[in-house]
Amino acid sequence: MYLSRELTDLSLLKIATQFEKDHSTVLYGIDKIRKDMESDPAFAQEVALLRGKVENNG
Repeated sequence: MYLSRELTDLSLLKIATQFEKDHSTVLYGIDKIRKDMESDPAFAQEVALLRGKVENNG
């Protein structure tokens, strides 16, 4: 959900629909990932690695 929000122009509602979740759940998940990235550099690096793979198609 975090990467969906970061890499697309989709609204929270559209992301929620794709994941079959409520938009508030998506918002909570995105905020949680952001906070975890701030407090854990290794986690932030993993997210950056995943983001790079998505952006480069694998």
